[in-house]
Amino acid sequence: MLDKQIVDVYGEWAKKGEIIAPGGWAFELENELYPDNDDTAMAILAIMKNKSKVDAVQAEEALVRGIKWLEFMQNSDGSWAAWDKDQATKPHGPFQVPDKGFFKDSIRDDFGTADLTGHVLEAFGSVGFTHDYPAVSKAIDYLRKEQMDFGGFWGRWGINYIYGTHGALCGLKEVGVPAEDPMVQKAISWLKSVQNEDGGFGETMESYYDTEQAGIGPSMPTQTGWALVGLLAYLPADDETVQKAVQYLVESQRQDDGWDEPVYIGVGMPPILYTYEYSPYYMPFAALARYQEKLKEHH
Repeated sequence: MLDKQIVDVYGEWAKKGEIIAPGGWAFELENELYPDNDDTAMAILAIMKNKSKVDAVQAEEALVRGIKWLEFMQNSDGSWAAWDKDQATKPHGPFQVPDKGFFKDSIRDDFGTADLTGHVLEAFGSVGFTHDYPAVSKAIDYLRKEQMDFGGFWGRWGINYIYGTHGALCGLKEVGVPAEDPMVQKAISWLKSVQNEDGGFGETMESYYDTEQAGIGPSMPTQTGWALVGLLAYLPADDETVQKAVQYLVESQRQDDGWDEPVYIGVGMPPILYTYEYSPYYMPFAALARYQEKLKEHH
C-alpha cells in the first residue's frame, strides 16, 4: 500500500495549474495520472489500522501526503468527487434512459457525492480531525443539504441509497457527529425501515429512476453488509436491526464460505453497471468484523 502511493506524478487533477504535492492512490493497479479520492481515503484507513506493522516514519509521511492531497481535492460545496474538483454539478431529478452519449457524459461529469464524501470524512476522522476542522465542517454542511427527505443519501458508486447512506454514517461518526444529531437519526431510522423480513437489505437500479424504490429489493449480501456497517457506526451490537442483519449474513452463507449474489450491485455511472465479483465475499466479512469489534466493546 505504501509503495503504491503516487508521490511524483502530477496527473489530470493538476491540469488547472494548482500546485500541491501529489499524494493519492489509484483505483487501478497502474494509473498514476488518475488517483482518486475514494481509494485514497481507503488507503489512509488501511495504513492507520496497521501503522504498528510498518516503518513509522514512512507511514506518517504517506498519511500526511494523502490527507493534504484529499483536502486540496475538496469541492467548493464541501463534497468530494472521484478524480477531480469543482468540475461538475450533480444533475437534478431521476436519470434518463441512457443514449449513445450518456457513458461519455457521465465520465465527464465527475460531481461530488455523499458516498465519497463520507469515505473521505472517515479517513479524516481516523487521523484525528473532528467536526471543528474547517474542511470537515464544510463536508458535514454538504451532507446536511444532500440528505433526502426520507433520510437516505444518494449513492453513485453502489446501488444506491443504501450505499450512500452507509458511507455518510461512517464518515459522520468518525469525525464526531453525535448520534443525537437529527441528520444521523433520520438516516438510521430510514435504514431500519427498509430492512427485509429475512433480516437482509436490498435495492435495485430502479431507485435511480424512482425515489419511492429507495431501499426496496430482495436481500443481497453486499447491500446487507453496507447497511450493517452503516448501522454499526452508531448502534450497539445488541440492537435488534443489527442482530437480524447479522443473522441473515450467517444463515445465507454457503458451505464454501461465500455468498450468492445474482445481480450487479457496484455502479460505474448510473445506470451503467459494473460487477465487482468479490463484493459478496469481502463486504459481508467486513460487516461481520465490525460487528465483532462492537461485541468486544459491549463486553
